[in-house]
Amino acid sequence: MPHEGKYIDAEDRWQSAAEISRMSPRLLTAHEFAGGYEAPAYLVEGVAQRKRLYSCTAVTGAGKTAVSLTLAVHVAMGMPLAGKEVERGKVAFFAGENPDDIRARVLVTSEAFNADLNSLEIFFFDHVFDITSTYDHIANCVQKIGGVDLVVIDTAAAFFQGDDENSNTELGNFARDLRRLCDMDGGPCVIVNAHPTKTPSKHSLYPRGGGAFLNEVDGNFRLWSEDEGVTELHWCGKFRGPDFDPISFKLDVRTSDHVKDSKGRLIPSVVALPVGEDEQASLSKAARSDEDGALDVLLNYPSGSISSWCEQLEWMTENGEPQKSKMHRIIIRLHEDGLVTMKRKKWVLTKPGKQEAERVCGAF
Repeated sequence: MPHEGKYIDAEDRWQSAAEISRMSPRLLTAHEFAGGYEAPAYLVEGVAQRKRLYSCTAVTGAGKTAVSLTLAVHVAMGMPLAGKEVERGKVAFFAGENPDDIRARVLVTSEAFNADLNSLEIFFFDHVFDITSTYDHIANCVQKIGGVDLVVIDTAAAFFQGDDENSNTELGNFARDLRRLCDMDGGPCVIVNAHPTKTPSKHSLYPRGGGAFLNEVDGNFRLWSEDEGVTELHWCGKFRGPDFDPISFKLDVRTSDHVKDSKGRLIPSVVALPVGEDEQASLSKAARSDEDGALDVLLNYPSGSISSWCEQLEWMTENGEPQKSKMHRIIIRLHEDGLVTMKRKKWVLTKPGKQEAERVCGAF
C-alpha cells in the first residue's frame, strides 16, 4: 500500500507528508486557514475521535486489558457505552503483552456481552513484533479486511523496540511511529495501553517516556481504581477536545465453560462492565460511607493501627482477616483530599480532616 513520505537516512526515521509540509510554511488568509477546519469524527461520542492517537495509562490491576476488550466489543457491535453513542466498526487488537491471557479474556468477555465470535469483527495480531519496520505489512493486512475503526495496542511496553523504556527521546519517536497507524484504511482511532511513570497517583498518571511521549499523543486516558472492583476512565495530563464525564467500569470476575485448565477446572477471568447511573450513584454513596467510617476511627482511635481500625469498622474478610488494603486505599483518598497526613510514620488527621471527622461523627 503506497504512502506519501520518505525516510531520513541520518536517523532511519519515517517522515510523513504532513511533516514535510510543515517544513515549508504557507502564509494563509484567515478565510483559507479557517477553511481547513475538519469536524471531529467521534468513534465514542465525546470521548475518542477517529484518526487520533491516545494513550491509556494505568497501574497493574486497574483493568487496562479488560476495559480495552470491552471497548473493542462495543465498537464491533455498535453498542452504546455508558449512554454514549459508539460507531460500529472493525477493530485491530495488538495482543502483545500476554496473548494467552487475552484469548481467555476474549472468550469470557464475548459471553458477558452475548457476542458471537463468529461474526464479531475484532481481529488480532497475536505476538510481539516491530510495528515500525512492519508497518506496510500491517497496513496491507488492514486493507484486506476493508479497513479498521479502532486499533488497540496492548501494551506500549510490549511493542517498544528501543533500548530504554524510560528514554524520553526513544519513547517520543515510538509515539510518532504509532501515529502512522491512524493513517491506515478506515482512519482508525488508536489507543495505546501504557504503564505509568514511577510513584503514580490519580492526578499524575502519565505514560512512561515523560513529556516526550505525552506530547505526541492527542490525549492520555487514565484508569484509576479507588473502590474494590471498580475502575474509572477519565483523562490525565492532556486531552485535545472538550472534557467528558468519567466512565466507571465494574471489574467483574467471571468464568466460561470454554476456559478451563488441563484438569477441567474453570479459570476465572476479569470482565469490565460499564456502570450505569443508578449503580454509579450507589457506589459513590458506599464510597462516601467508607470514607466517613475511616474518618470516625481516625478521630476516635488515633493511636490505632490499620488492622485495629478495620476491626473497629468490621471490615474483615470471610477468613476473619482485616481488609487492610481497603483501609489503605481509603486513607490514600483522604490524603489526596488533604484530610489526613503521614506524621512520624503514622496516619493522622489534618486540621481540615479533624473538622470533617467531627462533622461526620456529629451526623451519626
